[in-house]
Amino acid sequence: MTPSYETSEGRPVPGLERIIFFSDAVFAIAITLLAIDVRLPALPPGMTNDGLLRALGDLRPEAFAFVISFVVIAAFWVGHYRTFRVITETNGRLIAINLAFLFCIAAQPFPTSVLARQGDLAVAVVFYAAFGVVTGVMSTLLWLYPVRAGLVTPSVTPEISRHVTYRSLVVPVVFAISIPVALVNPIAAEVCWVLMVPAQVLVSRRLGIQHALESSLRSG
Repeated sequence: MTPSYETSEGRPVPGLERIIFFSDAVFAIAITLLAIDVRLPALPPGMTNDGLLRALGDLRPEAFAFVISFVVIAAFWVGHYRTFRVITETNGRLIAINLAFLFCIAAQPFPTSVLARQGDLAVAVVFYAAFGVVTGVMSTLLWLYPVRAGLVTPSVTPEISRHVTYRSLVVPVVFAISIPVALVNPIAAEVCWVLMVPAQVLVSRRLGIQHALESSLRSG
């Protein structure tokens, strides 16, 4: 079901389309910047096949950081998309929270570059994880505020709101857990991040979140 961004009288919700289009552009630019950072360094003339293979192999840290950050940003985009499907009104505070969240998304290439270059160091992993905690908290707040401010469709029940909050908190909780792990073993902390998406899928299925949201949209 495609959201119409219209009031019950058929008029466009003031400013909502601009918020969504601007947000999507920020997500797209952030992902593009991630990809730009994955590139071969200047290679000497007369490069052999073996030399090129070694150079490509040396890109493993950059490729890993790109994949992790792409998945993280994609997960945040899905949450943002689902949130704005049920929003029916906007106000200045919602715009401010959304801008703060987008600030974190736009800045994601920086901690990604730190992780790509120094991912074997605990400080780099902790820095990336701390950034993930902040972004995850902002994403959760972006859901909680419009629900509590009455800016969403009335069919979003307290139970749906609570369950979506649980799912949204998976990302910052996993990042937070990985911080003390990184102090002992940075690689183990990075493995923890891989579990975020399966954990969110598990929470969604156990709580029936997607079905409940689709039902609320149809009834709203």
